[in-house]
Amino acid sequence: MSNPVDARFLSLHANHFVPPPSPARIGQQGHQEMSFLALQQGMTSISLKYCRPWDNGDCGEFVFYVVRIV
Repeated sequence: MSNPVDARFLSLHANHFVPPPSPARIGQQGHQEMSFLALQQGMTSISLKYCRPWDNGDCGEFVFYVVRIV
């Protein structure tokens, strides 16, 4: 994440990479799944950067506004 989540509202619950279906190949797509635990009602945002571990340069930045009420 590019900025820590606001600990008043969210706690990172899980973060894992889901690889593509077999047969996996180098450079093949997959996706990252993150889940957060809501600690209280309110409004906040999550700011993420997409960077490969070996990249030190520019990274793609994404901001997500997701509301899920359970």
